[in-house]
Amino acid sequence: MMLRAAIYCRISEKNPDFDKVALQENVCRELAEREGYEVQDDCVYVDDGISAYKGRKRPAWDQLLAGVARKKFDMILATEETRFTRQPGEKELLLGACAENGVRWHTKHEGVVDPSTADGALFSSLRASLGRYESATKAQRAHVRTDARIADGFPLWGVRPFGYQMDRLHLEPKEAAMVQHAYEVILGGGTLYSIIKDWNSRGIKTTRRKEWGYAQLQQVLKRPRNAGLFESHGEIREDVKAQWEPITSRETWERAVAILSDPSRSLGLSREPRWLGAGIVRCGVCGSVMRSAGATNREGRYTVYRCASKTNAVPTGVRHAAYAAAPLDAILRSAVVSTFLLGPDSLLAGLGGSVDDTPVLIQELQEVRRRKSNLAAMVEVGGFDSVTRKRIAELNAEEAEFEERIQANARASAHSSMLGKTAL
Repeated sequence: MMLRAAIYCRISEKNPDFDKVALQENVCRELAEREGYEVQDDCVYVDDGISAYKGRKRPAWDQLLAGVARKKFDMILATEETRFTRQPGEKELLLGACAENGVRWHTKHEGVVDPSTADGALFSSLRASLGRYESATKAQRAHVRTDARIADGFPLWGVRPFGYQMDRLHLEPKEAAMVQHAYEVILGGGTLYSIIKDWNSRGIKTTRRKEWGYAQLQQVLKRPRNAGLFESHGEIREDVKAQWEPITSRETWERAVAILSDPSRSLGLSREPRWLGAGIVRCGVCGSVMRSAGATNREGRYTVYRCASKTNAVPTGVRHAAYAAAPLDAILRSAVVSTFLLGPDSLLAGLGGSVDDTPVLIQELQEVRRRKSNLAAMVEVGGFDSVTRKRIAELNAEEAEFEERIQANARASAHSSMLGKTAL
C-alpha cells in the first residue's frame, strides 16, 4: 500500500528572479516518486518569504500541523529539517504531534525520521538547536558587517536609489541631473505636481519601474544621501563621512526639505469641483461612486457621470449607468435647496441649525408689499387723500423693518440666509 505524503516548502526571503520554493517542491516530488509515496494535491504546504527563526506567523505551517492531527498523511517531505523550523519549541510541537499520530518525515539531506523512537526524537531536537544556533550566528555576523559599513561610510544594501548607479556610490548622470532640476523647481516656488507630470509624461520611472507620485517624489527629494549625509535609524550621523557622491549641496537640500515639510503646503484651499455630483452620485447597477468624464455626440462635447468601477457590463448584460452631468446637477441643486427651504425643523436641528421665524417674516413682508402695491396703484389714478398717502408711508416702514429682521436672521443662520435670498 502506497504511503500518503505531504510536502512542506519554505524560504525566508522571496526572490523575484528565482522561485526557490518551486525548486524545493520539485525536489520533494522527485523524492516521492523514487520512494513510492503518493502526494495529494491538497497536501502541498508553502510558506514563501517567511522566516522560521523570528517566530512569525506561518499559515502553511499551521495547516501542516492540523493535517498531522487529522492523520491526513503518513509522511512529510521536505528538502531538509530546517525548512520545518529553526526553533526548538516549534520542533517539539511537530515531534509530539507526529509521534502521537504515527506520522514520519523524510528529507533529502537527513533521510527518514521516526519521531516516535528515542533516536529520532533526540537527533531531530539536536538539529533544531543547531539550526537556531546557525541562524543566530548569521544574524550576529550580519550586524557586525552592517556596523562596519556604517563606520566606514559605505551605503547599506537595498533597492538602487534614484540618481545613483547599482553600487550606490556613483551618480547616474541623467537621473542625478533630474533630481538637481527638481530642487531648483521647488526652491523657485514650483510644485511637486509639475515635476511629477513632467517625469511621467516623459516615461521616466522609479527604480522599481513605477510611475511617480507625491509620496515617491518627496521620498527622493528628502533623502539625506542626496547631500552626502549618512542616515541611520532616521537620524543623520554627523560622525560618519559618507563615501558616495552627493547630488546637491547640504544647504540646497535643507532649504528644499524645509519647504516640502511646511504644513501650510497641505492647508491650501483645494480646487472647487466643477461638477456637483462627482464622487456623490452612485451607479444604480453596482452602487459605486460616479465620476465626471468627457463624452461626445453630434452636437459636440459634453460632460457625463460614469461609474468609477470602469466596468462596462455585469454578467446579466446590464450596462453600468451614465448620466449627462448638467441636467443631473440641476436636479441636485433643486433637491438641496428644497431640503433646506421645506425640510422639517427636526432636520435643521440635526444639522446643528436653529429654527427661527424667517418663514413667517417672509410671509408678512410679502403681504406688506402686496398692500403697498395696491395703494400705490390707487394713488396714481388720483382721487385719494393724505390719509392714503400716510398709510403707504407706514407700509414702507413696516417693509423696512421686516427686511432688517430677515437680514439679521440671515447673518446668524445659513438656513435663514438661503430663505432670505429668495425674498429680498
